[in-house]
Amino acid sequence: MNKLIKVATKSVLAAGALALGTCAVLAPRRKDDVLKIQWDELGRYRYAHRGFHDNEGPAPENSALAFWFARQAGYGSELDVHLTADKRLVVIHDSSTLRATGVEGTVERMTFDELRELRLFGSDQQIPEFDEVLEIYEQHDGEAAPPLVVEVKVYEGNWEELTEKVVAALDARNVRYCVESFDPRVLWWLRKWRPGIIRGQLSEDFFKHGDLVDTTPKLLAATHLLGNSFAKPDFVACHCPAYIGRYDMISGIKEGGTFLLNSEYSNDEVFSHLTREMQETIIKKHIKFYTINATKIAMEI
Repeated sequence: MNKLIKVATKSVLAAGALALGTCAVLAPRRKDDVLKIQWDELGRYRYAHRGFHDNEGPAPENSALAFWFARQAGYGSELDVHLTADKRLVVIHDSSTLRATGVEGTVERMTFDELRELRLFGSDQQIPEFDEVLEIYEQHDGEAAPPLVVEVKVYEGNWEELTEKVVAALDARNVRYCVESFDPRVLWWLRKWRPGIIRGQLSEDFFKHGDLVDTTPKLLAATHLLGNSFAKPDFVACHCPAYIGRYDMISGIKEGGTFLLNSEYSNDEVFSHLTREMQETIIKKHIKFYTINATKIAMEI
């Protein structure tokens, strides 16, 4: 159990800065008092990335036990939601089941019962249904439970059905949360139908790592966050350190907004490594610019 606590504590501390990405552009809709309250509440907590987990122990990532440990420790959790072949919501990071279970398969092409036959990282833990995790984090009798960071994992164009089902599941439980996705169509749906939900756009270099899109124009659009123009995210999380000095990550940031950058550069060095456009935006729009080396902090735990 001591090993579990040590490994999971590293996960929690890293997630405190990394769960929303290598860099985050925080741009809440400032005139909305209700959303401001939600932002304040989200900022009060640390978050366990995929639960309070140890993949070599009894509570591996994205398992019900890992989320239970996180809840008992007072941490929120980040988690990943997929839609099965029989339209059930499950929590697992990859669409491929191979890494987590040792068995080849695709979550979206398997039924819920088939997935429940598998075990996570050699433990006795099953792939949990989304509602199992929501039950762990549900608030009762005025209790203030920690929030969840819910990532919607789109597969082969199922974004609309998946998003609708995720929101319906969240509505059915008294939980606090925000929603994020690599697919801007998820955020567009939230903007149109559920604007009261805080929404975040995840990004990376899709030419190297992404499986969201498969054509050059779409790859360019996803990598350069062009979907922000219609999705209007409240925050942007960038999972690619190589973006520093290459891309303008804050082109749509609001006047007086906040830019948090996770970087190995020191405070004295980092500004000179940003693109000229970013430097000018930070100065002209009076951006509050913060840096943190969350990777170093996590490795020192």
